[in-house]
Amino acid sequence: MSKARAIAFVLPEESGVVVHAADGVSKWGISQASHPELTAEQIEGMTQAQAAEIIGGPQYWGAIRGDQLPEWLQTAMLDAAVNQGAPTAVVLLQRTLRVPVDGKLGPQTLYAASAGQEKPTLARFAAQRVMSYVRDAGWTADGEGWTERAVLAALDPFE
Repeated sequence: MSKARAIAFVLPEESGVVVHAADGVSKWGISQASHPELTAEQIEGMTQAQAAEIIGGPQYWGAIRGDQLPEWLQTAMLDAAVNQGAPTAVVLLQRTLRVPVDGKLGPQTLYAASAGQEKPTLARFAAQRVMSYVRDAGWTADGEGWTERAVLAALDPFE
């Protein structure tokens, strides 16, 4: 597993241009709400390579400390960071690992992640993601796709 593989999983999940009241224009998982430095036109014209560079940068990969996570957890965490926000991804991981929830991916969380068993941890993480989605206003319209995505991200290391 690697950063490149995790990004390769995320990009097709986020490929189209979408306009949403809360997020503005988004493409490849890059939204105006999360990236106010980008115009709607810049996002609409964004290439996959440009999006991969952003997703592999400090706001997503760096925020989840992807290089320090076990390889089997990288795809699921990066997908959660892009789709639900990096702070939410960290909180959901902490709930999954049953460590204190402080929203900071520090040594205790990283240790618990590295000590975790792959399949049960990924299954619990997918469940945490789905429970988070259920509370989202978009659940009715997008819940089925979000659920499928969370499960597929958890299955990625076992392909």
